[in-house]
Amino acid sequence: MVGGRALREIDLKWWRSQIGLVQQEPFLFNNTIYQNVEFGLIGTEWEKAEFEVKKELVQQACKEAYADEFINRLPEVLYAMPCLYC
Repeated sequence: MVGGRALREIDLKWWRSQIGLVQQEPFLFNNTIYQNVEFGLIGTEWEKAEFEVKKELVQQACKEAYADEFINRLPEVLYAMPCLYC
C-alpha cells in the first residue's frame, strides 16, 4: 500500500515520474563555482537568460543551499576555479 492505495491501483508511469535520484557523492565539473551551479539551469526556461539574470539565480541557489557563506570566504569568490588538489 502507498498512500492508502494498493500498488496495483497506481499508474506505473505516474509513479515512476514521482521518483528522483539524488547522488550522495558530490561531483564538480572542472570549472568555477558559478559555472558548476549554472549547469543546473540547462533544460530550464533560464538556460538562455542574460548573464545578470543567471547571476541572480546562481546566487539565490547558493543561498538556498546554505553555501553562500562558505563561498564568500573563498578568494575570488564565485568565479574562482575550485581547488583541484584539495
